[in-house]
Amino acid sequence: TMRPSLRVSIVLLAAGASTRMRGKDKLMRKIDGTPLIRRIARECCESTAAEVIVVLRDADRQRAKELADFSVTIVNNPDWATGMASSLVAGLSNVANETDAIMVLLADMPDIRQREIDLLIQTYEVSSAEIVRASSGGIGGHPILFSNTLFDEIRDLSGPNGARDVIKKHAKAIQLVDIGDMSATTDLDTPEDWAEYLSKKARPE
Repeated sequence: TMRPSLRVSIVLLAAGASTRMRGKDKLMRKIDGTPLIRRIARECCESTAAEVIVVLRDADRQRAKELADFSVTIVNNPDWATGMASSLVAGLSNVANETDAIMVLLADMPDIRQREIDLLIQTYEVSSAEIVRASSGGIGGHPILFSNTLFDEIRDLSGPNGARDVIKKHAKAIQLVDIGDMSATTDLDTPEDWAEYLSKKARPE
């Protein structure tokens, strides 16, 4: 069954504390001269998604400033420290009423580009799956698309596990989309992750 021209809202989770970065804000680290948060927001805005909601820590002026010239909706999450679920719920409560699905995207994933975002949306449009999830080498990662049939369950989430419980419960309703290489599972949490990623990037293919 085709579900063409659906309204997909991106919920970009950018409220983490970069705790493992030893004092540096990973989302302000630059790749090819562009802060990570700006790079990922740009890719979201260029995609076919109907809207982009960015969830930030309360009063995070530095990250917000990087997004000032993008047409995104910024949601400040005062409860960000309780874990990812609160940011997901905050983002979801700001999507347009007619949204058919949300795509949950983590801001610290450097290899997710417009192409991958659009591929997931297209897959969702032609599939009857309730969850469409990016994967690399058969391992499910991010981004993840959730049908609006699951919104109520997502609104009930709390704690550090994000949507893990919803994903587990609906394991049979998941369609994986291979986005190649390690991009669905590459996130940059520590200075070592960054060093390794940037040195790989610098090496000619």
